[in-house]
Amino acid sequence: MDNNDPVEWVNNEILNYWQEKKEVIESIKKQCDRIFKKKKFGYKEECQRMIDRWPLLYPSIPYELKITCENNGKDDEKLIKVQLNSGGIVFVGLNPSFNIEDEEIKALLENFPSKEDEIENLKEKIIHFETKAWQEYQVYFRPVWGLGDEINKICNSKLPLPFYHVDLLFMRCSPQKILEKLFGIKKGKPKYYEEFFNGQVTLSLEFIGKLEPKLIVVINALASDIIKARFNLPSLSREVIEDGKIWFYEIPLGKEGKKYPIIFSGMISGQRAVDNYSKER
Repeated sequence: MDNNDPVEWVNNEILNYWQEKKEVIESIKKQCDRIFKKKKFGYKEECQRMIDRWPLLYPSIPYELKITCENNGKDDEKLIKVQLNSGGIVFVGLNPSFNIEDEEIKALLENFPSKEDEIENLKEKIIHFETKAWQEYQVYFRPVWGLGDEINKICNSKLPLPFYHVDLLFMRCSPQKILEKLFGIKKGKPKYYEEFFNGQVTLSLEFIGKLEPKLIVVINALASDIIKARFNLPSLSREVIEDGKIWFYEIPLGKEGKKYPIIFSGMISGQRAVDNYSKER
């Protein structure tokens, strides 16, 4: 493994973590029945299937990504190159969705193998799927890549800022309400299975630190709550903002505790009303 490649590093760490926590994961599966037995909409079944699935793995980069952006009121398709070097933008979500149309890959993702050699043999297929998902899951990723593209237009840089996407948790499911209930998340902190939950968040934050971003943009309200609680960050008061001292937070990452600017937000797809973090900012 190349320790200088953050993506390769985090993928191996995630797989090791999932294998180490087999017993915990199985015990969580039993909780799905207890928590969601009175719920409608198939939450119990989705929760149980989520536990059996492959965890999130990240796309290898650099690679070219075809995106659709709005240009003068019309959709404009363009090819951008996602690169891995410091000084870019990292967008942060909560967890990977499981809205997958490809039945073959869906069946593959449903069952995380128990044997190490099977995991190794299938790993590249899963990573290839992640790359496709970034391109094809337009409802979520189109605004993300579009925002990155627009920032580069404003900066008018000859060397465009790279941008990447990271999720705090590696468990594949929709909706996120399942994770919220399963871990008993209140004000950004889990009530149940704290170690398993916090282990994922710790690994994700370490990964973000290895990417050395110029800016972190959290685009999920619950993920914003989790990071705010993790670093015990206060609310940005109106007085502070108006005094011009600060309009964003900073969080320490990595062994040296280097501080990185971070902006909190909810979804940027425009499907909901303005969230508390966007309103605050």
